[in-house]
Amino acid sequence: MIKEIGAEKARGHITREEILNEAIRIFKQAQYEVYLETVRSAAFDFIARKKLSMGESERITFPSMGQYALIKTILDLDGFRKNHGKELLWLSRFLRANPLIVSEYSSQQKMIDDVLYMRHNVPAVNLNTLEKIIHQQQKLQARARPGNLVVNLN
Repeated sequence: MIKEIGAEKARGHITREEILNEAIRIFKQAQYEVYLETVRSAAFDFIARKKLSMGESERITFPSMGQYALIKTILDLDGFRKNHGKELLWLSRFLRANPLIVSEYSSQQKMIDDVLYMRHNVPAVNLNTLEKIIHQQQKLQARARPGNLVVNLN
């Protein structure tokens, strides 16, 4: 489905709801349990938790994150306000979860694959990058903050 949405993104027709549905699909396909997918909050859209097999201990399962992730989807990162960031970070600390924004645009420009963006101290990725991270196919090659792109060289 990511390829189909990719064609829509190229034409600029993707919606926030499509981003949300695709993010949920990516997490579920990677054996994550998804909670609150029908309840909407200003701070987050759903909680993802890696399913544990019988006898498996509690451990870090999401790359550089804890077992739970609070996911916020938004069409353009510029729409993610400072107060949203504060609330999401507070809830994440309280719930011992990790915040993540999934978006497709930053400043009305298509987000670059394999780049970790930051908005108000909350990490953000696009759908393609989310899928690579969740399936641990590839590490991030760069991180971006407003006006700054840092590239990792090997």
